[in-house]
Amino acid sequence: MLSATPRNAVYRYLNQLFGADGWQRVGPDNEPATSADLPTTPTLTPLTLHIHNAKLEEWLQTQSQLIDDWQANALDSVIISSSLGKINRMYASLRQLKPVRITGPEPPEHRRLVRPVILATPTVDIGYNFGRPGKTRQSIDRLICDAKFGDELTQRIGRAGRVLGREETAIPSEAHVFVSEEAFAALKTWDQQIFNRAEWAGIIQQLEQLPAKHQLEGYINQYALLESFYPLLKLQQLTPKDDPDQETLFEAMRAIFAPTSKRTFKSFRHVYQLYEEREQWLKLAASAKWADRNAVAKHYAKYLTWLACTKSIQQEISPQQVRPILDSRLIGHEKQQTELIDFIESQVAMTKALFNFREAWQGPKAAIYDPKQLLSSQTLNYFDLFHVFCNYEVTIYRSKAQFEQDAGPSEAAAVYLQIMQHRATQLGLAFDYPNSDQLEQKTFEERYCNAIVGLKGLLLSAYEYGSRTTVPVPAAIRSAVETNAIPCLIVDQASISALIRVLQGGPIYRQRLNVDFNSMFEEYSMVTGTAAFHVIPELKRHFLMRQKRVNDQPILL
Repeated sequence: MLSATPRNAVYRYLNQLFGADGWQRVGPDNEPATSADLPTTPTLTPLTLHIHNAKLEEWLQTQSQLIDDWQANALDSVIISSSLGKINRMYASLRQLKPVRITGPEPPEHRRLVRPVILATPTVDIGYNFGRPGKTRQSIDRLICDAKFGDELTQRIGRAGRVLGREETAIPSEAHVFVSEEAFAALKTWDQQIFNRAEWAGIIQQLEQLPAKHQLEGYINQYALLESFYPLLKLQQLTPKDDPDQETLFEAMRAIFAPTSKRTFKSFRHVYQLYEEREQWLKLAASAKWADRNAVAKHYAKYLTWLACTKSIQQEISPQQVRPILDSRLIGHEKQQTELIDFIESQVAMTKALFNFREAWQGPKAAIYDPKQLLSSQTLNYFDLFHVFCNYEVTIYRSKAQFEQDAGPSEAAAVYLQIMQHRATQLGLAFDYPNSDQLEQKTFEERYCNAIVGLKGLLLSAYEYGSRTTVPVPAAIRSAVETNAIPCLIVDQASISALIRVLQGGPIYRQRLNVDFNSMFEEYSMVTGTAAFHVIPELKRHFLMRQKRVNDQPILL
């Protein structure tokens, strides 16, 4: 394993995996004495680092000639930003230089293109190599990036000047880094000073103004076992039933990720089996869905258990208890059947988010016709609807058939649209919950707040950043949100300050949720999608300090 800046948690996991005597750390501070006379191999060139307290996009508009000069002098450059929207707007302004984009919407073959100017998102932060076959010096001579976090700053400037295995190793590199006002002021202490890379990384790690991007330890302790369990179950489908090696592998993973967990291989397998049963039930035609009374009783019992339980009162309702009331309370009663379906959909959405953490809900998928290639090099693409709507003026197609007349054959998607141009001002999103069940505020908060839940029926609204001017949301986009169960963490008023502290300076943003209580709206904060699973472990201590029984697992029944 090779790591330039391993965290203490890495050492802890290695100890759990191999034992304290089963592995060895080798670094510049503990090389064996016998290596003192051996020749060294340069890996990085000297780097001149320029720190800016400005907005990258605005700076680039005034410095486009600098990029032209680099290209004229055969100096290869890369621009890295955490914002896909920024990258695409900068790409539009530099299009005359024929740059290449390395971003999520780009296909793999396009990401491998080699051009003198590259624009990239964090897609390149881990495991990407800017290869330039035949070049005798570093692949990247000049680098421009923004950085809100210490680890991404160190990682990104390390992209410039890599010369391991190259013939020329002494040609200096140059980087321009754009940071916050607070980080800029803190870094002025070291203006005009010279450091080696390890010293620089040590300085950055100590700066509060450049925090770590992800505090993943809380997530790993709570959810890594669930995330890693999914491929293990898939593997089990290809092996003999009750293969003892599967359970042995599970126990090894539990010892690494969650040594204090009481969960067992069989309990996780039950969760997965329930998830599959629910997915299959939802796909059934209406007549078949309600014909299997055993399955209906099982699902209905879970739903009634959820309705009856609070954070302080737990009770279990069995399928046997509900069978006698299926006809009088559920089957043939449209409203009650819809409520049960909504509940099962919410449970499936949350379980899918756990088992497919990196592919879980981020927003509905849009099929995109992009003839001007403003999003990517592809004229037909599929991407997060929220990102596209917030960053581009779009036209909505009435149907898949109409879309395919322009774009050609396409996959199914929540919305079909064409990108027209970049928005002059980006949009922010907010949500309303109509509370059609007319829940009292106390009941709503008991049922939905301070735990990860799946919520269906959210109404989307949009506004311009800065002016807060309301922007109409097309009906097709509103429907794509309203008809899906969304995994989310809803935080009540007493915990909003704690949520703000957890999110401060980080890559995760809270969104407003307005809930209708008999025409009186109460505002909550909400974190949607996979981000909720990062956030809730960091709030656990706060919830406990409020002397509430808190369950940091999603409400899966």
